[in-house]
Amino acid sequence: MRSGDMSFWQGFKKAFAIDKEAESTFTGEEIKLLEKLAAATRRKGLTVPAILFFESFRPMNFVGSQVMFFFRPLLSLIADTTTYEKYAEILSRRGSVDKFLEILEKLEDKNKKDCTAGATGSAEKEKKK
Repeated sequence: MRSGDMSFWQGFKKAFAIDKEAESTFTGEEIKLLEKLAAATRRKGLTVPAILFFESFRPMNFVGSQVMFFFRPLLSLIADTTTYEKYAEILSRRGSVDKFLEILEKLEDKNKKDCTAGATGSAEKEKKK
């Protein structure tokens, strides 16, 4: 191979390189937004459907974020879209689905532990009576 060919391929590889560290780094504000979404999902009893949906459509998260950006002008007619835009920006990054599912699963595990502890505590009270 000629040296010109090598620089072409190196440039080609660099053009399509993905900075995985930058893609999976979230600010505190972004994590709080994801926690808020996870809490609302759990509160409505949609944890399992949400996990199934996001696991199924994980490869399409970028396309989903672009669809959100596409519909933003229509939504701005009826609601404030600042939070909506932030969710779309988060969704456009590769690690966003993984991070959301991680937060959702931790929240669900915590809820199960709290329920188990509550059931154990009430059983002990029944024994004392």
